[in-house]
Parts: sequence; structure tokens; C-alpha cells
Amino acid sequence: MRARLFTDYWSFRIVSPVATGTIVYLLILLINNTIEDALESFISDEFFVCIALALIVSETTRLILKQFSKINLNIPDAWKVVSIILITVLCTSLLVCIGISSYFRYALGYQPNLSELQPFIILYAGLTIALAAVYLSNYFIKKASSEMMLVEEQLKDQSAANFIKLTRGINPDLLFESLESLITHVQDNDADEADNMIDDLSMVYRYTLSKNSKEIISIQEELRALSSLAQLINRLPYRKTKIVNNLSGSGYIIPGSLLHLIEIIIKKTIVSQHKTLTITITNEEKNISVSYIPHDKLNNTLSIEDLQDINLTYSMYSEQQVQIKEQDEQRSILLPLLSFKTEST
Repeated sequence: MRARLFTDYWSFRIVSPVATGTIVYLLILLINNTIEDALESFISDEFFVCIALALIVSETTRLILKQFSKINLNIPDAWKVVSIILITVLCTSLLVCIGISSYFRYALGYQPNLSELQPFIILYAGLTIALAAVYLSNYFIKKASSEMMLVEEQLKDQSAANFIKLTRGINPDLLFESLESLITHVQDNDADEADNMIDDLSMVYRYTLSKNSKEIISIQEELRALSSLAQLINRLPYRKTKIVNNLSGSGYIIPGSLLHLIEIIIKKTIVSQHKTLTITITNEEKNISVSYIPHDKLNNTLSIEDLQDINLTYSMYSEQQVQIKEQDEQRSILLPLLSFKTEST
């Protein structure tokens, strides 16, 4: 809920015209009379006329300033403030002239001249400027506060996204499974397989740790790391995974998002020594489609909640969200494909 300015509260809108109208009335009396005469004739019809005019000036100023605050003018704030105040002063001065002229004509029975109107116009113009200064200062303070809070929220989201990317890059389950398999190869004197596993493991973790310095990355670079990840997973016991790359064109994604998605799919799939998990990566409109035939674990099925960390990271760069589609026996997960434009100089 948007916070209201204090000038919008009824208490301020009622008390302010009474106070300012009284001040204007006293100044008018002091201009035309001595202090003793002003005190003797303090309560009169003119007193209530000044309060009514102060109410009209106050409400008119508030309405004009509220409408102008909604208009997005492509000019500096200083020029915007000056133009708003000038327009507001002109409008309130016109209303004051009409109000005073009507009072003199219908209540006192004659038409006032310019010298009689001039004190009212000057005083109420000064009142308009004072009210505009109060309203605009309060408005710009609220605006600056809102912008600071928005920046803080963005920094908070960015920090959360960076933390997710860092923790997501280090997969302890995969690391320990690889080390255990590596120990087995060493004990079996299978040096070639151990060397290949070390190469794939170093490639995957070198990529996952170094990518944290980048906000987005080309899909081709991610696919190269994915190839090493697939080879590493296939070297683990009872794991058979095949990655089919049918992607065409170019684009960008969040670093590590595709690798993390593949890891989630493999983690949620029942391990089989004889059945290969085939994952096909293709284009689908402005998304990357990761499709496979699901064989989810009984107590650990894949759902959109498992992809919330990817969605949180993508929310910093795109309005699109990761989607899951089920069609016949096939499941497709749509990962938004990012793009950016460079300005030519």
C-alpha cells in the first residue's frame, strides 16, 4: 500500500486553511489599519472570507500539484518545480480575484479596483508558494525514500541470487560420488579411467566456480560444460545419461542454470543400470526446451518448487519464468533464453 503524504490528511486540510486564512486576514488589517483598529474589528465577515479563500487556495494547490506529480515530464526537476509553482500561482490568483470581486460586488455592493485586489493577490500568491514548497519537499523526500528502498530491494535480490549461484555451483553430492568412484578406479589400478574422471571433474567445477563473475553467458559455452558434466555422470556407477543437443541459433542464459537443471532431473530420476536417460535440448519460441521421459523417484518427484532458485535468479533479468509442461509420456522444462542489445557509438 502506497504511503500518503501528510498534506493529504483531513486534519491538515482543515487546520491549515484556518491558520493561514487568519494570518492573511491579520496582514490585510495591518495594511489598512493600525494594530488597535485591527484588534477591535477582528471578527467580521472578511475574516471568514479569508479563511474560505485560504481553503480554496489550499485545495487547488494540492490538486494541481498531485496531478503534475503524475505527469512524467522529460525535464530537470528544478525546471519542473518552477513551472508547476508558476502555473499553480496563476490559477490560485485567478480564483482569489474572482472570490474577492464577488464578495465586494454582492456583499458590499461595488466593484473593487486593482489597488484593493493587489494585497489579496500578493498574500495568497505567497501562501500558494509556501504550500507548494511544503507539498513538493514532502513529495521529493517520499520519492527519494522510495527509490532508496527499491535499490535496497534490488541489492537484496541480487545478493540472494549470487548466493544461490555460488551454492548451486558446488554440488556436494556429485563431488563426493565422483571422489568415491575415483577412489575405486585408483584401487583397481584403472589409471586411464581415473585420469578421464579427473579431467571431467575439473572441467565441470572450474566452470561452475569461474562463472560466478558473469551475469549471463552464451548458451554454447554452457553446452560445452554440460558435455563434460554428462561424461562425468556416465562414469559413475549405475548412471547412463545421453544429452541430445538440437539447439539452433545463439542466445544467453544465466550461468549454471542449464547444468543445475540437468542435475535436478538426474537426481529426481530412478537410477537404472540398463536404461539410458535421454535428455533432448531444443528451441521452443524464446525458450530452451529440455525434454525427457520421466521416471521419477517415488518419494522425490520433480515439481516447480525444485526450480525456485533458478526462477529467483532469472527474475533479475527477465519477466519470464521457468515452466514445466507434461505431454503424453514426455516432460518438457522451458528455460528462458535471454538476449541483450548493444548500443552502437
